[in-house]
Amino acid sequence: MPADKKQELVERLVDLTVRDIMKSSKLSTGIGREIANRMSPRIRQEQIDLRLKHFDIDQVRALLDFYSTEMGRSILASQFKIDEELTEGISIISSGVNQEVASDIRSGKLDPKNGKGSATNT
Repeated sequence: MPADKKQELVERLVDLTVRDIMKSSKLSTGIGREIANRMSPRIRQEQIDLRLKHFDIDQVRALLDFYSTEMGRSILASQFKIDEELTEGISIISSGVNQEVASDIRSGKLDPKNGKGSATNT
């Protein structure tokens, strides 16, 4: 099997199964949107590269066959909903953690240079 055929099938698999969470995030606006636009093609390529590395051609074909069935499409629809909720949840969690870390830096509990607690708090 020529490598270009495997590449083509893997690209189809990624396009079918991997939702672009960077571009579809409701939280990406302004500069966040620009970051998402720059990250998306790189993340897609990473998805392709990993599947080329870890799946053989028969596995890729089997996945494509499965996702063309009613059950496969149903699972993808559910997975996309999970991805969307997870993306929003991670953004909320990340925001909270960023605020906690900033507060710890301001209070002296965390040294921003080495990421460790200050000598008086360790």
